[in-house]
Amino acid sequence: MKRPLLIVTISYILGIIIGVYFKQSILFILLAGITGSAFWKIIKKKKIIIIAICIVPCLLSCLQINNLNNKYNKMYKLDDENIAITGIVCSQIKETDYKYSTNIKLENKLKLTVYMNKKEDVSKLEYGNKISVIGTYKKPTESRNYKGYDYMKYLKTKKICGSLIVDGEVKLIKTKNINPIFTIINKLSLFFKQNLKKLLPKQEAELEQGILLGDTSDIESDIKDDFRKCNLSHMLAVSGAHLSYLVLGINTVLNKKTFGIRRRKILSIIFILIFMVIVNMSPSVVRAGISTIIAIFATLIYRKQDTYTTISITLLLTLLNNPFAIFDVGLQLSYLATLSIIIFYSKFTQKQFDNKVKQYLYESAMLTLSANILILPITIYEFNTIPINSIISNLLAGPLLGICIILGMFTVIISTVCFPVSKLIAFPLQIILKILIKIIELISKIPFGNYTVKTPWFIVVFLTYAIIATIIYNKKKITKILTMITLIIFIAMQVCTFINIDGKLKIYFIDVGQGDSMLVKTVGGKNILIDGGGSKDPDYDIGEKILVPYLLDRRIKTLDYVIISHFDEDHVGGILTVMQELKVKKAIIARQFENSNNYKKFIKLAQEKKIKVIVVEAGDVINIEKDIKLKVLWPDSKNKINENVLNNNSLVCKLEYRNFSMMLTGDIEEIAENAILTKYKNNAKILNANILKVAHHRL
Repeated sequence: MKRPLLIVTISYILGIIIGVYFKQSILFILLAGITGSAFWKIIKKKKIIIIAICIVPCLLSCLQINNLNNKYNKMYKLDDENIAITGIVCSQIKETDYKYSTNIKLENKLKLTVYMNKKEDVSKLEYGNKISVIGTYKKPTESRNYKGYDYMKYLKTKKICGSLIVDGEVKLIKTKNINPIFTIINKLSLFFKQNLKKLLPKQEAELEQGILLGDTSDIESDIKDDFRKCNLSHMLAVSGAHLSYLVLGINTVLNKKTFGIRRRKILSIIFILIFMVIVNMSPSVVRAGISTIIAIFATLIYRKQDTYTTISITLLLTLLNNPFAIFDVGLQLSYLATLSIIIFYSKFTQKQFDNKVKQYLYESAMLTLSANILILPITIYEFNTIPINSIISNLLAGPLLGICIILGMFTVIISTVCFPVSKLIAFPLQIILKILIKIIELISKIPFGNYTVKTPWFIVVFLTYAIIATIIYNKKKITKILTMITLIIFIAMQVCTFINIDGKLKIYFIDVGQGDSMLVKTVGGKNILIDGGGSKDPDYDIGEKILVPYLLDRRIKTLDYVIISHFDEDHVGGILTVMQELKVKKAIIARQFENSNNYKKFIKLAQEKKIKVIVVEAGDVINIEKDIKLKVLWPDSKNKINENVLNNNSLVCKLEYRNFSMMLTGDIEEIAENAILTKYKNNAKILNANILKVAHHRL
């Protein structure tokens, strides 16, 4: 059998999918059918090894998924309970604006994120310490809207089962390092980060930390957003490029004559292993690291490397540690990009140029194009974007990445020996990082550089991959032609789904946690978003995580109206992101009696995006379309309420469609309710409605 490990890996992944998405009864029926078929083939052809290779990994991964789910479910049952936990510190201490956090490994091999308030608790913790803590366990939240952000699923890809809010003392059970090697390497990683902060200005140090070590926790959100818009987020995740530059640097420093070729290769393997641990064994670096080690080792024993087998080994090792990692989008993109380059790059670079610059530009462009072919369907499905500017950004920023990696490595290594010398090396690194930041900023502003699209059906994504596989591996021209025709048909079907006019008024209440958000789809096909929720956590953007995906999944790229009841964070926070990412034609807001920071942000963004702002108060009527109108009942400039200004002067309006009506009350409190009742006591019918959206402060 050619490439048995590839078959094993595919079988293992199939078992994971079955274990996650199908019931056990279905699983056993399926396995029984496979086993029966296998038994019959064994009798006829005696290919027991082949059958075992196909079935056993599938069965093992199913059992592993079942075992892990039992562990997770046992923890989830403890939600909101005060519990005592014992574990080993397995990550560096992170400091936020209000808490300290670290991950601990439990006895069941799962991880738990521990949040601490006391600095004295943190100061005595080190990587590898065994600790005991008491606190309130919090189960991670699941997706509460269709295809919304599933925090529980995301944490499973990291083997994290939730969080613990410490409300007692942190006790050290064992101060001796559990794993001295890992502890030393972890301290080395921390030392590198501290030296970078000493050698470079704050902004450049944070970016270099992301480029060199894959730690993006300190990078400013605007810079991270620019990298995302330029489709250069991979620059902030350690990958094969980093290891290539690492090996290049080692081979440059270590003299061939002194060390010899074989010793240099062995040292390269050792340094790669150390580097993998320093950057916390992320899926991308595990794949790249093991692949590079196998490639180097193959040359040591004078064997030719099989790329597909190498990829299979790295993926299988990752999944054996955590089968849920297969659902990590980062892992999917990493492996698909690698596979795509293997398949397409050699075919695209057969053309040769006499000019070296032209050749470099051509090969760089083809490398980016090759990598994007297989990742494009996933990128569209998961992120609703087409990376049009990807080639430009990689051509301009790609060369700078290599320089930042090599100079960064030399800088931090030399800083351990002679800090003044490292300061000199850090100066050109600082300049290059500044140039990189500026280039990324400019590219991110290119119109339609990162084109937003509506979410395709998953079946279309699956069929796209099936069609690509057919085109690649089937050499018959007629088959390829038919496949292309099929692809065009499916694209046409997808385009047809964008039209969503069915002659009905539809109202959706979107679960945004704290606060309100509603989507109204009118008879004539207009889309109205009323409020947008929000979060006090600066790292959790409701608009990015919930609202924008929710709208795009319903094939909505344009909002005819956004209606903001008031400018409290839990009502307007997500709206600001929606205005940034999607097209908004008009915005309806209540007359403002207080200029909050959110109001100022909204006005500035509306001006930038050329969104028409309609300011309303009691008595105004907005005609949305035929038979649909919005009657404004509050606030009243003549009856301003000075108590809890934002809440009590919320926009209160009535949405009317023929014989149907719905009352929207924002966040008004009792004092505002009484004022509205008094105002309309002679016209009580105006307050009648089929549906009343209760102000959540009144629940």
